Amino acid sequence: MKRVLLDTGVWIRGLGHRDDDESEACQRVLHGLLDDGVSMLLSAPCLAEMTRGRGGPIGAVPFELVPFNRRAALVCGATFKEWWLLDTSRYLGLREHYIKYDAMIVSCALAGKADAVVALDGGVHALCEHAGLPCHLPDELYPDPGSFWRSLGG
Repeated sequence: MKRVLLDTGVWIRGLGHRDDDESEACQRVLHGLLDDGVSMLLSAPCLAEMTRGRGGPIGAVPFELVPFNRRAALVCGATFKEWWLLDTSRYLGLREHYIKYDAMIVSCALAGKADAVVALDGGVHALCEHAGLPCHLPDELYPDPGSFWRSLGG
């Protein structure tokens, strides 16, 4: 993978702006992608979420901002039809506007030619699957090196 879009929750936790059960895995992803020389993409909708108080400053982490521009809008409209978004939001138990916002994020990934997405959000995973774009949980890319030994009782 050369280009990976990170969803808002991964950015926020990876940068240390939220501390919960997923934070360590998100920090491993951020550091692992940096160490591996992978281009990290940040969608404009994610940047908006982060600047609304759900996150914090990005600091010195290099990223490419992917706009929700004409190209992304056309991708969004062609890939995620209204009926599909409504059915998916009902199936996942999400409010309709959440899934539409997530569709904007995934459309940025597609328009920005991301090889994959890393997300905690089930809506983003469903949208990526529908679009044929690989989507990973943070632990799938950079597993906790000690988890195997802990599972053996060591």
